[in-house]
Amino acid sequence: MPYIKQEDRQKFLQPAKNLGETATCAGDLNYIMTVILHSYIKEKGLRYANINEVIGALECCKLELYRAIAVPYENVKMNENRAVGVIDEFGQPTSKPKSPTEVVFLNDPDTKESCFPS
Repeated sequence: MPYIKQEDRQKFLQPAKNLGETATCAGDLNYIMTVILHSYIKEKGLRYANINEVIGALECCKLELYRAIAVPYENVKMNENRAVGVIDEFGQPTSKPKSPTEVVFLNDPDTKESCFPS
């Protein structure tokens, strides 16, 4: 998790912000992250434990991004545009789909859409 002590954050904050502001696309971001991760492994040594440590940090970073940024954003959009699915906000089925690929839109069981083209 990224919640390190405040005094430890100071040495990382500005360089990390500068890198983030310099990236102009996903490729730039991927390159920056790859260089950081390769440097970390080179400094600590090429060993399974260190590779596993980096992969674990990446996975936790991904999960934290989803928890802290994506979920609140998705909740706003769901409230603006209505939920989609066969389960409503209280965990009750809105209607029973006829097939596993059918999506039943919340509060509108007559509107159905297949996940796959016919």
